Amino acid sequence: METNGADTSSRAIANRSRGRAGDPTKTRFGALIVDDDDLIRVMLRLALEKDGFEVWAASGGVEAIHLFRRHRGRIDIVLMDVQMPDLDGPQTLDAIRKIEPDCRACFVSGDTGEYTPEDLIRHGAHAVFQKPFRLVDLVDAVRCVVNGERPIAADALRPEFRPAVILPEDLELNTAETVAGIVSS
Repeated sequence: METNGADTSSRAIANRSRGRAGDPTKTRFGALIVDDDDLIRVMLRLALEKDGFEVWAASGGVEAIHLFRRHRGRIDIVLMDVQMPDLDGPQTLDAIRKIEPDCRACFVSGDTGEYTPEDLIRHGAHAVFQKPFRLVDLVDAVRCVVNGERPIAADALRPEFRPAVILPEDLELNTAETVAGIVSS
């Protein structure tokens, strides 16, 4: 059977067959990647495409808003950096939410600047990923978010591969000290 390099593992096939709530026939999800770092954009694009996502990429907030408006019905999640030269991540998310109020979004950043992970969650992010992270963990978490599921908690992963993943539920259940401990691990 010809696979054209596609991942044919049972996990990948099962993930591709799951539809979005409200659209059980949808088998391919769309992701918009927004990052001013070329290498990060390419790396995320390749990982998500390998997992069956249709991917668009923007180098900044203004370009992301144009792409989102153009492909609105096909983008299920936006993954964006926080610190970017034109519009920062939260400003970009605000503009995208004016177009699509229910847009799912995650921040992926090594430097959140003036924002804390708690600020980003309160701003409406479904998750915050601190660089560095393992691509497989990020892709699994993105898959969970587009399916309306809770991504795996960072403390459930092996410590040597534990990304700093902050989820909205973590802020409701944990103190700021606990969140700071997750970020520093």
